[in-house]
Order: sequence, then structure tokens, then C-alpha cells
Amino acid sequence: MIDLHSHILPGLDDGPRTMTESVALCKALVAEGVTHAVATPHMFDGVHDVSCEAVYQGVQDLRSELKEAGLPLHILPGAEIRVDPRVLEAAQSGLLISIGAGERYVLIELPTDIVPPRFDWFLFELQMTGLTPILTHPELNAEIQARLGVLENLIHLGCLVQMSAPSLLGTFGGRPVATARRMLRHGMAHLLSSDCHDLVHRPPRMRAALAEAASVVGVARAEMMVGGRAAAVLAGDRIDVDEPAEEPAPRAPDLLPV
Repeated sequence: MIDLHSHILPGLDDGPRTMTESVALCKALVAEGVTHAVATPHMFDGVHDVSCEAVYQGVQDLRSELKEAGLPLHILPGAEIRVDPRVLEAAQSGLLISIGAGERYVLIELPTDIVPPRFDWFLFELQMTGLTPILTHPELNAEIQARLGVLENLIHLGCLVQMSAPSLLGTFGGRPVATARRMLRHGMAHLLSSDCHDLVHRPPRMRAALAEAASVVGVARAEMMVGGRAAAVLAGDRIDVDEPAEEPAPRAPDLLPV
């Protein structure tokens, strides 16, 4: 499995505090069947002042520790980027951390309460720099929970959607679970990630989340979320996703290019 969203670098955000904790978290990812993990500390969230240099150095240091420990987990740099006016300036200057090869995909985090005003303009400007946004856990956003059509529109505007395992497994309560399952049923979730932070409150639970997703969309579609489609993100390849619909369509879905 490929995990595109994880907080595994020590001392940068609300993930592990020490390298020892970080290695233990990576060991848990391996036990879950994860072979590649993108380290995605929070950026532009108003709380954690994380620089690109700190992320790259953290990845290098963690790779060395995992090699010494004999853990077969490939770590890649990334970031969970909160919507903020500074993001566009960074993107235009080539200073955002993209995921994988090709500098094509970036993780974008919405606030938990609303979809910001003029977010469509933000997405347009971001895509004009050559970047494709992947929305992280939109099932936690209150506006999307209330109106799933909001997310459908964002997908039509060119976004991919990454669902987080804790949402699907009930860590955040009933509304995120219900929203996550609706997203799956209506073709509005393209990727599944652990969003792990630690071994106690936010451990990696990829196997359980994959099983839950498979109970809604079937094994093949669920495995695509952590396998082939996630691999395409790392490779920087173009991805075709199912046409989203608020009501499940009985016919074979069209493909929406992203």
C-alpha cells in the first residue's frame, strides 16, 4: 500500500516528537502493509512554522534511521498545505512541496467549518502554476458534510479527493463516517491515506480503513485508492477518475480527466 498523507517526521508539527517515536510509527506503517509513505507535515496552518528545508532534512534523517533499523519503508517528502493567500505566492515561485515525481500534485487542506470564499479562484490560480490539488479529508469539513454537492463541484473544478482512515473508522465521530461513506458511494473519494500522527490517538489503521472502503465500493475500487491510483500520484501521471454524482448512477461511469 501507498500512504500519501502521514505525519511521521519528528518535531515538526503535531506528529511524533522524537526520532524514536517516528521510527516506531514507521514500523507500525510497515506492519499495516505500507511500502511507501509521504511525510506531510502541516504548512501554512497558522500554528506550525515548517519550512521546505526542514521537511527535506527531516526526510533524509528519517531515511537514514529506517535504513539502520532495517525497516523496508520508502519515505518521500510532502506537505499538508492549509488554504492561505501565501500558498499561491509560494506556488508561483515554485516553493510548494509537491508529492512524488513530476511536481504535479499537492495536498490542500480546507478549514473544518467552511469552504473559503473564492476557493474556486484559488484552485484556478493554483492549477495555472501546473499543480493539481488533492483535497485532504474534506469529509471533516462542516459545509461539505451538510451539502455533498459542494465537493462534487470542487471535483469538477479539477480536484482529486483524499479520504483519511480515521474519518472512515469513527475516530472523529459519526458525521465524518457518514460523509465518508456517502463520498465513496457517489464516486467522490479517489485516495485513502492513514493521516497517522502517533501510536496512541492517531495510529496508522490502513488495513481496517481499506476493509471499510471495500464494504462500500468493493475490493478492486478500494485497492485502487491505496495502490494504482496512489502510485500514479507518486509518478506524476495524469489520472482519470469516475464522474462524481450526488446520486449513484446505474450506468457505467464516464471518465473525468484530472
